[in-house]
Amino acid sequence: MIAAHEAGVIHRDLKPENVCIASDGRVVLMDFGIAHAALAGKAQEDGAMVGTPAYMAPEQVIDAANVDARADVYSLGCTLYELLTGRPPFEGDLAAQVLSMHVADTPVPPAQRNHRVPAELSNLTLKMMAKRPAQRFQSMAELVKALEHFLGIDGAALFSPREEHAALLERS
Repeated sequence: MIAAHEAGVIHRDLKPENVCIASDGRVVLMDFGIAHAALAGKAQEDGAMVGTPAYMAPEQVIDAANVDARADVYSLGCTLYELLTGRPPFEGDLAAQVLSMHVADTPVPPAQRNHRVPAELSNLTLKMMAKRPAQRFQSMAELVKALEHFLGIDGAALFSPREEHAALLERS
């Protein structure tokens, strides 16, 4: 995702169904069907809302044509939230209800829904899902550094998971 963002491509539909694990263990992001090229000179959409309501950033709900990479950070936060708690951060009978919740409601912290989620990981998830983009991680690279810090990984070194990394994630 870092490479896509560096190339000016915003996915706009990150969700669990679009994150797959290849047979060699690599995480692969799928379905760039509604990706937005935020490059100079590219035509903007007409502002039509696109994406999956359960994972949509507030600014994407309000003005879909003017989102940046931080909308993907939000959507990935919703995906991590679901991974940690077993359900999306906001649920409702109608898509409009869920979209309204993304704009106005504060999610229940993951650590309150699942007592096995460490407070630091819960707070990191909530920062990914901050309502205002300026309060989120400003890039996927910044997010990766925070996750590496949480896991106790040296980001400059080649990542080779150890048993304690797997145990920490499994406990969460």
